[in-house]
Amino acid sequence: MVRMYEYEKMIFNYHGDDRIIDRLTLVLAKLGRYDELVECVEDFQARFPEARSSIMTGVLKRKEKAESKLLVTA
Repeated sequence: MVRMYEYEKMIFNYHGDDRIIDRLTLVLAKLGRYDELVECVEDFQARFPEARSSIMTGVLKRKEKAESKLLVTA
């Protein structure tokens, strides 16, 4: 993620690359690392609040699912 943010800053992209966060959250969900998934999505949204796409819709649904799993295990 750090490298992605450096790249985005270098090319002056203020929308972020939602494909990267999509792939990352897929992997984190499969690994059951729900807390890290939620943290990464929140960080991405803080950096790129204007990122809106069908990919981000899926990422946000994945985040909601992760949050609900964290509540069950708490």
